[in-house]
Amino acid sequence: MLVAVAILFLARDVVATWEMGDPDDQMRLLQVRDWVAGQSWWDITQYRMNAPDGGDMHWSRLVDVPLALVIVAATPFLGQATAEQLAATAVPLMTLAAAMFFYALGARRLFGPLTATVATALILTLTSFVVQMVPMRIDHHGWQLVCFLAALWALFNRQGSLRSAAVLDLSCALWIEISVEGLPFVALILGVSGLGWIVPSMASSRERNNQFPIALLWTWIGTFTLFCITESWGSPNFCDALSPVHIAALGAMATIIMAGTLLQRAGPAIGTTFLRFGICCAASTVGLATLFAMAPQCAGDAFSSLDHLVREYWFNRNPEGLPLWAGPLDVAVQAYAYMVSGVIALAYLSLHNKQLTKSDKLRLLLLYAGAWAIGVFVSRTSVYATSVANLLLAAMVVDIFISSERRRSLLARIGMRVFALLLAMPILSAQALINRVNAVEARADPVSDMLNHKFQKQLMACQKSSAVAALS
Repeated sequence: MLVAVAILFLARDVVATWEMGDPDDQMRLLQVRDWVAGQSWWDITQYRMNAPDGGDMHWSRLVDVPLALVIVAATPFLGQATAEQLAATAVPLMTLAAAMFFYALGARRLFGPLTATVATALILTLTSFVVQMVPMRIDHHGWQLVCFLAALWALFNRQGSLRSAAVLDLSCALWIEISVEGLPFVALILGVSGLGWIVPSMASSRERNNQFPIALLWTWIGTFTLFCITESWGSPNFCDALSPVHIAALGAMATIIMAGTLLQRAGPAIGTTFLRFGICCAASTVGLATLFAMAPQCAGDAFSSLDHLVREYWFNRNPEGLPLWAGPLDVAVQAYAYMVSGVIALAYLSLHNKQLTKSDKLRLLLLYAGAWAIGVFVSRTSVYATSVANLLLAAMVVDIFISSERRRSLLARIGMRVFALLLAMPILSAQALINRVNAVEARADPVSDMLNHKFQKQLMACQKSSAVAALS
């Protein structure tokens, strides 16, 4: 509650002037507005562009639901304009609350309540995390973070309960439905979960062995159900949105894995680690073959069909969709700072932390490495890896603080704690480096620096209420 009040106070001018996060947030509001005004649930065409046919947004209706509920409930009392303003303010804060809730649960499950408190406090210093869930930021990226953190909590359930498998499935299914951009992360999470099925010694309990097949099966059922609710089976296959081809590929994989699970009961030989690994390889091969057979365009560049001008002046120049090394300096430096700090924290915890099992350590290593392997190629997805890095850093800080109490020397205790705090907030050192580089560049080319500031000012002016009003 205090966090929401603080953010709302800091964002009061943004709310008052209708300063939306970016054009996607503006378009999301227009999509909700059209739906509330009577446009069909299954029709997500935006008729304000590409007239007279309109443009197919293929955005998930699920993200529209909380916004529409607030607007419909508040309009009779506040009027539609104020109700929309309320929805664009309250829903992102509710999303942030959900994200922090699952983040705290995951941290507590792995490292205990003290680390959960520290990690949840530190995550608020992570700009790329918080900025997705501030007032007027109503696009789907915040909900993707909620799905990731819920899946992370379920993944590290040491009791192997069916409830965790259900949470893992629901999180993955919702994530893919909201944005198929989450598909590589879903594959990563389910793959890490699959370790307990492939190698029984990696499981914390006998029940853990069943989490992966159940989660994969329910993920397929969940995506199928959500697609039926929100989409039409007559829609074409899109590479960048949940489509029949993705459901077919998931179904093929789930069928093979479930068949392998049932065969384990036939005899000891069928339950060997090598055979289960082979079944997983076969499932992956069949899934990819199904995907490429039904949608061969997805085998290469998913955006190859874009108009040349659109690709050149929008797609190739959209910073959040570029690799870290090709995007803005500040985003790359902050991400790399967290990457390195997270590696140090993971190494420290692997050597000194007694709460983590060997299975937990291997899962964290694979999850962290996989998240960064994906994040470096699409800069906006690096937030998932930095969220994990923040968790590792918080656990390391707590461990060092506790260890420092055993030091007799006051200077040693202070030194250990200062070192831990500096390492736990890599954003400080990253920002210092960014400021230094910017200052050098500004002195080298003051005219270009002035033009850049002028362009940024004009760009922000486009986010004002007049930009939305013109499209109403």
